[in-house]
Amino acid sequence: MNLRNQLLLTQGSRAVAIASAVFVLLMGGLLLLSQIHGKVAGLTQSTQLVRLHEDLRQHPRDEALKQHIRQLDLELRQKSFTDLRLSHNGARAMIIAAALFLASAQLARSLRRKLPAPLAWGPRRPAEEKRASQKAQYAVATVFGVAAAAAVGLASHAVQLPAPTPTTQAAAVHFPALAELRENWPAFRGFDGSGYREQCVLPATWNVASGQGVRWKTEIPLPGMSSPIRWGNDLFLTGANAQTNAVFKFDAATGALVWSAVLHAPGTRIPNPSVSEDTSFAAPTPVTDGQRVYAIFANAEVAALDFSGKQIWCRNLGPLNNPYGHASSLAVYQDRLLVQLDQGEATSKLLALNSSTGQELWQTARPIACSWASPIVTEVTGKPQLITCGQPWVIGYNPVDGTELWRAKGLDSSELSPSPVYAGGKVIACNPGGVLLAIRPDGQGDITTNQVAWKTDSGVPSVASPASDGKRLYLLTGEGQLTCLDPDTGQVKWSHDFGDEFYSSPVIGGGRVLIVTRKGLAHIVENTDQFRELGKNELGEDCNATPALDPQGLYLRGAKHLFCLVETAPVAIGKQ
Repeated sequence: MNLRNQLLLTQGSRAVAIASAVFVLLMGGLLLLSQIHGKVAGLTQSTQLVRLHEDLRQHPRDEALKQHIRQLDLELRQKSFTDLRLSHNGARAMIIAAALFLASAQLARSLRRKLPAPLAWGPRRPAEEKRASQKAQYAVATVFGVAAAAAVGLASHAVQLPAPTPTTQAAAVHFPALAELRENWPAFRGFDGSGYREQCVLPATWNVASGQGVRWKTEIPLPGMSSPIRWGNDLFLTGANAQTNAVFKFDAATGALVWSAVLHAPGTRIPNPSVSEDTSFAAPTPVTDGQRVYAIFANAEVAALDFSGKQIWCRNLGPLNNPYGHASSLAVYQDRLLVQLDQGEATSKLLALNSSTGQELWQTARPIACSWASPIVTEVTGKPQLITCGQPWVIGYNPVDGTELWRAKGLDSSELSPSPVYAGGKVIACNPGGVLLAIRPDGQGDITTNQVAWKTDSGVPSVASPASDGKRLYLLTGEGQLTCLDPDTGQVKWSHDFGDEFYSSPVIGGGRVLIVTRKGLAHIVENTDQFRELGKNELGEDCNATPALDPQGLYLRGAKHLFCLVETAPVAIGKQ
């Protein structure tokens, strides 16, 4: 090797050593900053995650909170994997650069020792000096190019966890299973609107005055005619006056008022319309899906609250134009809150609101006059149906998109209050002052002429809704005639006139049937093919609400108090 090439190689190796040393320092600083930032961000996110998990323990059925936790956990794991890959790749690059530095530095050192003194061969010519400088620049540029490529590679090779697909997200949302719904009483007349629950406490005797059979009695803060609903150990009820709409939660075991939540809708509050004393400002029964409780009032304010009493959303669907005030209760199907607003043929409609946000998912116009009946959701041939009553039609819809499935004509009453019931594979609908229809709901279009299984004019209710355990159908008129029919044929098994006034709907459970007069006199009869009264008991105050059945007790709303009644003196069914 001649002296000039040896000198050029020496200078080149020195340049590579310097460049690789600079790269090691820069990469080390980058990794240190990333580590510090990662720890700060990770600590912040993990602290937030811990706080969210604590909130979830308080609200275990809050799906929005669960989704937030899943997203934050995904981001935290994404960043952890990215930082890990950056650390590994950066460390490898630093090792390579350090090795290059050591090799080039050692080479430059050894070559420098072999070089003669500069005066021995004279100064370099300008052209040689320029070439040496260019080669050194190329060497430095090459090293920094390698560093830049390594940095780009580190960024592009960060681990990307797959984002949840829409299907995965939908599957993660919790919808109550049928067994879970059956275990509770989440809506007006139970989960399916039948008024039936076999495993329950339906006491035959109690005495409010003496306290016999009264587990607890709690004053209700605001009046209303809505009925209680239950989920787990939580009882929900609504109340209202001309200024305030409120939802209440009670402890089912003790009767303690856990919280009272006043609704706050955005914008100016729409005043309550004039309502009848028979309806009140809080007539519709709330509904729950086990995650939130939903309520609607006479001025069309509808809201969702979580089980801690926090308002999730609130909106106004009004104004409403109904002669007696709005009374239709709410229903839910999966993530849809279903609202029946029958205000006259020009404005009647059916709405589905997103239960998490209150946003409208679909709206279907209804050719219906004013009505006060509540919708029910049931399953027909393996598919869900939303069934409604309103003059002059009984109509079945698909609750997913609001598509009309079928309709049957036959409700010509201008004051239609009883809600439908699904019994014996048929939709039972009442036409006050007329006939009761049993409709097979598996047809399409107008099924008036070919899907009505039977009709009867015996004991047709005017206000109270029918109840059925699938084997027997109970009808209760406003004047007190209780009729038991076969839901398959419409044949009357027995009928008894109590000679009193009733608004509350019958409920069935534990081999018994309960009906309560407007004055608060409760009659308990045996659920058999022959009439037999097992007991009657005074509540001590008026009653227009339908009871809620539960294995722990009977929950009943009076004019001023919410009661939990239990069995104290068991009655042997079939024995006097």
